[in-house]
Amino acid sequence: PPTPSLDHSVPVARTAGGDLEHIEMTPLSADLFGGRVNAAGTVGWFPKVGWKLTVVADRLRPGLLLKDSTSLPGTASIFARTIGELDSIGPVGTVLVDSMNGALRRQPISGNANVHLAGPAYDISTLRMGWGSATLTTSGRVADTLALDYLLDVSTLSTLMPGASGTLEVKGRLTGPRQAGRTSATGSGRRPAYGTSRLARLDGRLARERAPAVRDDLSVDG
Repeated sequence: PPTPSLDHSVPVARTAGGDLEHIEMTPLSADLFGGRVNAAGTVGWFPKVGWKLTVVADRLRPGLLLKDSTSLPGTASIFARTIGELDSIGPVGTVLVDSMNGALRRQPISGNANVHLAGPAYDISTLRMGWGSATLTTSGRVADTLALDYLLDVSTLSTLMPGASGTLEVKGRLTGPRQAGRTSATGSGRRPAYGTSRLARLDGRLARERAPAVRDDLSVDG
């Protein structure tokens, strides 16, 4: 099927009521990426522009965002809430992703997030995404300066690389200016194997800087 783009028209159905200060949406629905998105709640504009919304995305097909949609078969559903207002520094509020579920490439997916908006800065209390045996968790701050910690845990490597086996754990941190940040990470794998290649253990360390020029420091022991 043709790949939809965000500038295409999207069928929308809505029921709303309100007054001179706010509007109640119950609900607003749109067909998007092969699924359906429903939003309900309140949007106000006096004394400040603000919102309190619940958003449910049902059976979206992320593969439709790709040039070859068949490379990522499956659907994803998301239940999220957000509350906030427009301040002098920009949007201030909270985005909560209570749950994400579905399956991509026949692997179950899951996820949740708690993000605080403070104008141009985003404070991530929790961001967790699971796909099959792989789990990525992130926390920290995204602003003009980065301070993000992440952990990737893969209990079965075949989730990421069909035909492989073993485990993988990667811990890392992103710091420094957003446009020229620094990356540091350590990784370890137990009994990694692919084809006829097998190791009892594999350890690695990466340090990358992007200013004044890209420089990588990588070491691997196996």
